[in-house]
Amino acid sequence: MPNKLIAFVGLLYLPFLSGCVCPYCAIPKLDYTPSVKLESEPDEVHAFRVDISRSNGSMSVFREGAASESLEELRVNDANEVPAQIKPSVRYGLVVIGIALNYLSYTTHSVALRLYRPGYELVEVRSWERGDQIEWRAAPGLRAQEIALDSLFPIGSLERGSESRAHRKALIFGACEYERLATNADSKADQTRLIGEANELREVADR
Repeated sequence: MPNKLIAFVGLLYLPFLSGCVCPYCAIPKLDYTPSVKLESEPDEVHAFRVDISRSNGSMSVFREGAASESLEELRVNDANEVPAQIKPSVRYGLVVIGIALNYLSYTTHSVALRLYRPGYELVEVRSWERGDQIEWRAAPGLRAQEIALDSLFPIGSLERGSESRAHRKALIFGACEYERLATNADSKADQTRLIGEANELREVADR
């Protein structure tokens, strides 16, 4: 068989061997967190809207991809209440369908609300969760309060501070809180660790 004919037949069978790509886009999505009554003294709670983007480039359709988070501190109204947050978005990506391998790649967006009260565990209200009754649980001890900050600012998922002025301001607030905890640390090791975490947040804020 001539070489050109062999190449032509190979091209005909190539889609069946390697699979096909099916792009999809413009799948609308709406995320929502309800208004929340803080049930605390005025000015005790810092409320943050968290805009989350998640991309999945994994070979598994069931494995979530890495998240990218941007925070913005919200103003609490005169009734000591955080207003509802709404985020319309579009989920988009592509599907590869093959003989031995199916592959899904997508990007999706969501919103959450995180409530930080010094001396208490972090409260998070995710999209479409009810948040009308807040249960504050004390965070006794330095380590418990550090965990609350770690949950508010997951260092590996945070966007750069240059992406948003509000996000940068939130990161600087977090760094100041780590530094505040460091002044109350009983050991040099705890103090060094907390200062290190503060410096990490400041580095992200300055990028």
